[in-house]
Amino acid sequence: MAFRSNLEKGWLSCRLHLSFFHGGWLSLLLLLGGTGMVTSNDAVDSDTARSKHFLSTLKCPEFSPLSGSLQKEARVYDRRADSGLCEGSGLWTKYTLADHFKIVKVLAELFQPKPGQLIFDWGSGCGHKLQGLHALTGACGLGIDISSIAVNHANNVSLARSGLLRFCAGDGTNLTWIPTATFQHALSYGAIYHLPENLQCLALKEMLRVVRPQGLVLNGFCYIRRSPKEVWRQCLQNMADITWSFLPHWGFTGIHKYSKHNYDLIIHKQAESTHPVFRRFKVNH
Repeated sequence: MAFRSNLEKGWLSCRLHLSFFHGGWLSLLLLLGGTGMVTSNDAVDSDTARSKHFLSTLKCPEFSPLSGSLQKEARVYDRRADSGLCEGSGLWTKYTLADHFKIVKVLAELFQPKPGQLIFDWGSGCGHKLQGLHALTGACGLGIDISSIAVNHANNVSLARSGLLRFCAGDGTNLTWIPTATFQHALSYGAIYHLPENLQCLALKEMLRVVRPQGLVLNGFCYIRRSPKEVWRQCLQNMADITWSFLPHWGFTGIHKYSKHNYDLIIHKQAESTHPVFRRFKVNH
């Protein structure tokens, strides 16, 4: 399937907007033409069973009190989650539901996970992106977020209760409780830049560690004033067997607002990658 081959097809109705975060994923899937979903078979059922077993037996880390700037960030997002935003447009106050739809579709086209494969979401908020990816592709997933209230909400949605998704509270800088090469792909969207600069590289390297060879890692919606590109140049310059590039946020997602101060970072755990995203956008360091 060509990268973003379906992104220009039709758009979504207001009724779909209302269903998106209330669990109406069947409507979403039908309107998108069933992108990525396949009928049940033994291989798919086996992959899903393994993922569900992993998610059910994984022990989330103890959520110790945060300090400094992270504590302030956690309070902000706790208040948003507690005010009911998880049932609406999510924890981001500047993005619309249509924007979130675009992001989920781009992620599905980028990762193209098979049903039952595991996706990791660093900074998962209310869990909407993993819910959307499951609806579009059948993938399972694990998310981590500093807002324990958002995590509680995410774990109460039907997909999480059925064992297809799991969410843990934590600051994301220490993922030693997750085995190496666990996930097919990983994403962080508008999240890592909330860390102090000296911890951002550590978080990204942990994401790379828990992703399998040939997997993709997307650090999306990087805020350049809090996450300068030089942070990632220094972080990635000596790493072997990866291909990485900065992407224009508006060009990658199709979302033009806020793009002046934001960019995306894509990493493929493969040297000299031929992934379509690197053909569509020239490698830019």
